[in-house]
Amino acid sequence: MRRKQWIALLLAAVTLLAICPAMPAMALEGDNLKQYANQHPRLFIDEDGFTELKQKIVNNADMKVLLEGYLANLNTYAEQDAPEYHIADLEDLWMRNVGDRIGEFAFAYRMTGDQKYLDAGKRWIVTAISYPTWGRSAYENNDLSCAHMLVGISVFYDWCYDELTAAERSQIVDVFKARGGRMRQGSWWNQAYMQNHMWISVSGLMTAAAAIYDVYPEAEEWFSYGIEKFNKVFTFLEDGASHEGYLYWQYGMQALVYLCEIGNKFLNIDYTQQPYMQKSWEYALYMTLPFGTMENANTLGVFNFGDATASNAEGSLAFLSYMAEVSDSKVSQWYANQCVDMYLKAGKMPTWRDFVFYSYDMKEEEPAVSMPTTRQFEELNYVFMRSDWSGDESAIAFRCGPVMGKAAAADTSPYDLGTGHSHSDVNHFLIFANGEWLFPDDGYVTNSSFQHNTLIVNGQGQYGMGSWTKEAVAAMPTIDSLQESKELNYVVANGTAAYPSATGLKEYKRHFLYVKPDVLIVIDEVEANNPTPLELRFHPASQSGFQQADGGYIFFGNNSKYVVKPFLENGVTSESSMIPQNADKSGGKRDKLAIQVKNTTDNWVQATAISWADKAGNPKQVDMKRNGKELRFTIDDTTVTVDLEKMTTEMEKMSFDLNVKYDGTFMHFNDTPIMENDRILIPVTEFIDVMNMNTSYNRDTREIRLRTPEKEIGMKLLSNRMTVNGEERTLEAIPIMRNGSVYIPLRAICEALELGIYYDEAASVANIMTDASAEIGILGMFVNGMPAKLVDEESGRYESTIFDTGRPSINILQLVNGTKADIAYTEGTYGEQHITLTSPDGKQTKEYILETKPYMGLGEIGISNLTYSGSDGNVGENTIDGDLTSRWSADGNGQWLLFDFGKEVEVGRVSAAFYSGQTRKTFFEVQISGDGENFATVLDAESSGNSEEMEDFPLKEKVKTRYIRILGKGNSSNSWNSISEVGFYAE
Repeated sequence: MRRKQWIALLLAAVTLLAICPAMPAMALEGDNLKQYANQHPRLFIDEDGFTELKQKIVNNADMKVLLEGYLANLNTYAEQDAPEYHIADLEDLWMRNVGDRIGEFAFAYRMTGDQKYLDAGKRWIVTAISYPTWGRSAYENNDLSCAHMLVGISVFYDWCYDELTAAERSQIVDVFKARGGRMRQGSWWNQAYMQNHMWISVSGLMTAAAAIYDVYPEAEEWFSYGIEKFNKVFTFLEDGASHEGYLYWQYGMQALVYLCEIGNKFLNIDYTQQPYMQKSWEYALYMTLPFGTMENANTLGVFNFGDATASNAEGSLAFLSYMAEVSDSKVSQWYANQCVDMYLKAGKMPTWRDFVFYSYDMKEEEPAVSMPTTRQFEELNYVFMRSDWSGDESAIAFRCGPVMGKAAAADTSPYDLGTGHSHSDVNHFLIFANGEWLFPDDGYVTNSSFQHNTLIVNGQGQYGMGSWTKEAVAAMPTIDSLQESKELNYVVANGTAAYPSATGLKEYKRHFLYVKPDVLIVIDEVEANNPTPLELRFHPASQSGFQQADGGYIFFGNNSKYVVKPFLENGVTSESSMIPQNADKSGGKRDKLAIQVKNTTDNWVQATAISWADKAGNPKQVDMKRNGKELRFTIDDTTVTVDLEKMTTEMEKMSFDLNVKYDGTFMHFNDTPIMENDRILIPVTEFIDVMNMNTSYNRDTREIRLRTPEKEIGMKLLSNRMTVNGEERTLEAIPIMRNGSVYIPLRAICEALELGIYYDEAASVANIMTDASAEIGILGMFVNGMPAKLVDEESGRYESTIFDTGRPSINILQLVNGTKADIAYTEGTYGEQHITLTSPDGKQTKEYILETKPYMGLGEIGISNLTYSGSDGNVGENTIDGDLTSRWSADGNGQWLLFDFGKEVEVGRVSAAFYSGQTRKTFFEVQISGDGENFATVLDAESSGNSEEMEDFPLKEKVKTRYIRILGKGNSSNSWNSISEVGFYAE
């Protein structure tokens, strides 16, 4: 049967050759092609290289363990046959996995000599080249699927050359002649020099040429074709950044590393010295989220601008280590080694590239040693700002540059250089802090300015919504100023050019003031030709929050509290509401919370402060005073002044032993408050400025008069008598003169004005409250970062579903500032927690009950904990939130969800719903364990493929277990595991 297949494939190849005749060969000057002719292996590594590589892996404990896991995983596929040909989509991207796997079999065979890998590779090649085409229609034998097949089979052909029969080699070469010949003719990507499709396709063709040029001399012209294409590519690449985002940067680096290796070895062209190859590791480093997040998530997330998911860095090991060597960067090697650690901790599978291109002798250096915390990539104008390199730092990123870079913007040719994965997101910012997103990107979805944190003008967004015209590509938003210091960053980003002239926008500048480590102030200067409806949108990650009395919005994440405070002036309004957003590339929609700040004007200066803290702390209070183009912000004990016209900032820090807060905001004094006989005295002139009072002081009589519309207060220096609307009172502390300033007793004045006041001795802060008599209560309650549900308002009873992680963390949003909350915790995680509120003056108390329960999702058995192998940002907790519109997603065979019931339970049935379950089948195993480490499979299942609702999967017999693991095995369309909901039942 196998011999007949090979004969049929040979006939098919001859037919394709007739359809796609080879291009004439082109001579290459100065190449090494003759030197390596008839030598195998020669592609990326030679015989001596394999010998050295084996020893290097043996000497490197981490890489040795990685190889062992790699081989164990590959054993599963070595026992299987390649997928039979089926139609999934026009690109048939499932074929990429087939081509990749063939390359892995070749590597495994060279490392072990085990015949099973050689046999598996041959078997998969037979099936792969029996496919009528690699990709279909416009993608037929000329795009990604074809490129992966060319690389995987080329690697097998070259590395296992001596183990192939002459007939087998000839059949591979004949198929390459036909399908490589078709790839050489190009495709829709012919002029898309900045598109990953061109890079992957052309490098695949060059890899095939390197494998067979000595038996098919016409393939030398494929080298010339590749040189022509990539020489043009590098004219558009400069500073290492990618307009397609990290996901496609990572993908495209495969092509560039192949190019560098082939160029150096066979063509005497050193592409490693291109600026892009020297600098691109820096782009990867700054795009990556704080490295400490890997400890909990077992993955490295990224700032996912453009079409990208938020968890992409795990595939970068080979390229980061390769670039470390070619650019002599110890920091890049350090990053590569973080990927090694992540692979080991999470059980992620490397590829042959990770072993072959890893720099075993390269030393590493942590970024904190030499890398600045702020970095601008000037070609695309990405700006990254970090509080430090500690691993759990706050990190901010935004973009304000031409969509594909300055070189592409200056290009006058009529073709599209590759805008397909770009987003209309100029001046859109992302914030990551306390190990989680505060403001994320919208992800891999249909492009729209409306779901980014930026400006909307008269209901219209930026260039690129719908299509990227040549005018849109030529638009040149700029960074006008970037100032960095240890305490703050100040960046001015001019996004005017990102908007079509039809919007009527005249100028749009966004000032980013990052007061490290936990405050970002965004100041928008907008000018229009005529009074125009203008809107600023802010899209928080948390969908649970409240508007506070001062107009700000407080949100609670899993690890964080954060406040968004728009300073509303002159008719500006704000609201938070659920708005529709694109959920994917196929027209799907979702509703997500957004803050909308609106104004109709032709000239608008809008400041918005964002501050954050961990869930046990409180975000800093930010207030603003404005004097024309000068804005003064008070941030707890710090004052920052911004001059918008001069684009300058000044920072001052208070160093008082005693501070005063007014309704939660620090009051700033030029003269320091003082303590006399356990009584606080403050300078009168600055106090009345805050309180909006009139004052007078008679130097002859030394009398002080304070007036509001309702009150008139009289005092005298060094006298213990005070009058309030003519009524005389006795002072416990007397007014005094100190260094030319008049000081008055704070408590006496507050009581006269009927303001509440209490002194926090531990913090040395006097707290003044506008309404001390307001009824105390709870505005909202959050448990372990998630909102609790109010189930009975009359009795004050709340409920919360949480994991069993010990005593719950309870955060209470108070109705009255300064209220004290005492919590009597139950023993353990679950049960009733009793909460007593006491007013600031101690005169009011109120009781509440919070009942904490385990998760059940849509099942009936409680789940006390959940861990998972990884995600693309759609986290595992989504599978037990009772919501079929959310999901967990992770790519690759062997991804898992581990449910811990906290004790041994009896399970007879598993229920689950699957993302896109109505169009594809999902494959998975149900495994049980008593210790969470050793597992036994009790069900090997697949979904129906015709429903997104919950489906039942009865076990063959009831089991007693503490843990259940759902082990994903991909789906009928691709290797993704996407589960919407899971439930467990005894019956």
